[in-house]
Parts: sequence; C-alpha cells; structure tokens
Amino acid sequence: TSIGPHRSDIVFYYDDFNVAKHLSRGQTKLFGAAMVSAQIELLKTTGVQAIMLVDDIDAELDQESSRRMLDLLLGNKVQTFVSSLVRQDWIPVKENLNSVFHVKHGTVEKMVS
Repeated sequence: TSIGPHRSDIVFYYDDFNVAKHLSRGQTKLFGAAMVSAQIELLKTTGVQAIMLVDDIDAELDQESSRRMLDLLLGNKVQTFVSSLVRQDWIPVKENLNSVFHVKHGTVEKMVS
C-alpha cells in the first residue's frame, strides 16, 4: 500500500493538462468515478466480481453531479455500498434490490422507505 493510484502515483493528462492540477475537486471525483467504472468493466471480462464502496457520494458535488456519478457507478451492476452524511431522497430504494441503513454511534438500523 505504499505505492499505487491511491497514493496519487499515477498522473493523467487531457489535452496536455494535468487532470489533478486543472480540475476542481468535484470534477476530479467524477473523473475518478469514471476510472473505477472502467476498471470494474475490465475486471468483469476476466471473471472477477467486484464490490464497490462509494464514500460520501455528495461531498464536493452538486445534486445533479452526484446523481450522474451514482447512475454511472450503478450501471456497472455490481454490489455497491454508498455512504452519505444525509439521506438523499433521489437515491432510489427498490424492494429487494437495495436498502438504506442509518448508522449512529456504531449501531446500524435498517430504514423503512
């Protein structure tokens, strides 16, 4: 864990611009989501089943960008865990397909939608 993309050891360029230095934090987050989505699709071709963890989906993003990012990541059709500081009404809750939980002081409670 001392080297790798999680340590920013990889630099991406678009039209001669360093992505990390020229995009906003929100744009960088969306770029990262696109990279993760592509990686998951590549892993599927090798038979690997991924589990995706998305921490604080709406941090640094407006509501529309958060929705677009979630739609992109859910399009991978893999088990996905999403955390958020507030419950977003726009996150779909479908019977037997997904659930919403509230974690407070280490106690997990399933929310009824």
